[in-house]
Amino acid sequence: MDGYDLVRQVRQKPAFRLLPVVFLTERTSTEERIKGYQTGCDLYLPKPFEMMELGAVIRSLIDRSQIIQSEWRFSSIDRARSSSDVLASP
Repeated sequence: MDGYDLVRQVRQKPAFRLLPVVFLTERTSTEERIKGYQTGCDLYLPKPFEMMELGAVIRSLIDRSQIIQSEWRFSSIDRARSSSDVLASP
């Protein structure tokens, strides 16, 4: 199993769809990067990479994932309230 296969499997599981995925690799061709993005990675960093950049990228991806999860939760709560309001009205 390679990284592409792993990401495909991870992306199929609903609990992990928002999990940030970063490819760190020596493969730097345009075709390889495109394949990574099409597979579902969020970022494709070629080696060698700077640790500060990697840290910033990871922080950004985690922050974005948390915002998306929060917005989804709030919209789910709003939909549930709207449904209960419709059911409760005479």
